[in-house]
Amino acid sequence: KAQQETFQQGFMNIFYLCLPCALASFNHSPDIAILEVLGLELWVLSYTLENFADLQKKSFMSEIERRDKQSDRNSTDDVSNVRPVLGLTPWDTKYWLWGLVRHPNYLGEFGCWCGWALIGMSQVIDIRDTLPAKMIYATAIAILPVLLYDCLVHWTGAGPAEYYSVQHRQQYREYQAKV
Repeated sequence: KAQQETFQQGFMNIFYLCLPCALASFNHSPDIAILEVLGLELWVLSYTLENFADLQKKSFMSEIERRDKQSDRNSTDDVSNVRPVLGLTPWDTKYWLWGLVRHPNYLGEFGCWCGWALIGMSQVIDIRDTLPAKMIYATAIAILPVLLYDCLVHWTGAGPAEYYSVQHRQQYREYQAKV
């Protein structure tokens, strides 16, 4: 299963995501289309969101590691044995992004891919090719966000992460219900 997921992720990243870039390389228009501008803006915003979420997660993990090192390892207190959940109290105010969205890093990554799809769609409109070829390109670009969503949610991202989080963190179901 892990190899299949890795192969599917690799296929999406190497083959399918290069389609908008390939189409852009054949664009002969000297003008920048509005879809290109919107796609680039979406990509920049989403890239910022993804990286900010990753920074919050890394900071949270470092904080928990420091906390665990400082706590008494022999404590029998139930609170010390509960693995914290990023986005639940008291962490939801400090790492606020994770209190709004369960997987803001995946949301940002999905937005980046949607930005590339918009850029690719603008190329389909401007490309000098036959109508059947344009239809094939447009269909491929239109289903790109759907395939990438499935990839992030079911193949490699949120689905597996949530499956294991529910097993290893007592409060994760509460987090799922809240966020």
